[in-house]
Amino acid sequence: MFTIDDISESLKMPIKCFCIWTDLLGFGAPYEKAKWKINSDSIENAFRLYTVNEFLSSTTLSLCEKTFSLNDGVCRLFDFNSKKTNPFYFSLWLIRIMQFHYFINSMEKKSHPEHKGFPGARSVFTSGERVSLFQDNRFKNETKFLGNSVKLKSENEKQIVNYTPSEFQLNLAFSKAYFMEGSGSKFGLNGSKIFFEVPAIIELRDYFNNLKVKYSDIEFVGILKDAFGFDINYSTFFSSFKTYKNAKIFKIDIKQQNQNRYTLLEIYFLNKQVKFSNRGIETELLVASKYRYIHKDRIVDSRRKNDVMSPWFSLIEYNETKTSR
Repeated sequence: MFTIDDISESLKMPIKCFCIWTDLLGFGAPYEKAKWKINSDSIENAFRLYTVNEFLSSTTLSLCEKTFSLNDGVCRLFDFNSKKTNPFYFSLWLIRIMQFHYFINSMEKKSHPEHKGFPGARSVFTSGERVSLFQDNRFKNETKFLGNSVKLKSENEKQIVNYTPSEFQLNLAFSKAYFMEGSGSKFGLNGSKIFFEVPAIIELRDYFNNLKVKYSDIEFVGILKDAFGFDINYSTFFSSFKTYKNAKIFKIDIKQQNQNRYTLLEIYFLNKQVKFSNRGIETELLVASKYRYIHKDRIVDSRRKNDVMSPWFSLIEYNETKTSR
């Protein structure tokens, strides 16, 4: 059992993390209309949840992230350590969260049975700290009420009765993202957009810039080569976050030992910053307008040596949402 001293020690060692919270807009409207009862009129709304979580499963990087779904919201979490974090996994995670937000909104626009489109989803990307304070999920056989019945042991070991994932017990990055997204248009976060906290972008730039990596694990190198399409055992990362006339641009580039240089991820942001001040959070956010990423199929295609990036994916064409939140 934990004591005050145990908790004090845990608080001395917070874990740095990056987090994105994505919320389906206008989700509660059909249930308000139905007096908060589930009926046949809300079947399309329920299908929105199914679509989101199916794509979440297909884009989750199980080696380096944790995800948490609660009703119409999804949190994706990446624990970060500047000395231990694998920059290739981190880059791939950033690509996946961009794909996740884009896919949800593109599907929301197409999925409505009357082709009117659903309101889409809003996402907020932040960084912060978390602490694990107590036991992770508690199973049925661990409760005092049932004791440790041998007869039910196998069955009860599989049944969770207390959902307390350690990554979300005291997670201030998650709290920030959740509060900011929920503050909505009143505080400048309107529409089905993806917002990035500016300090978090700067942290990404500082981490990736002039980062040299060398890997000798052949199996590990093979896994990453399969993901990116090129050898990664000797690489140098470069990153930039610059302001231009019409946009701010964040980039992650990589240079190999043979001097080949690729852009892993490029995100354009609208120049106008959202100044957020609410619930003790004082920060600035940027709206991502489009992104593109390295495409391994284009690397192995000799005809595309000068064009190894995916097409641009627009992130703001769905911002005319049908909800004012």
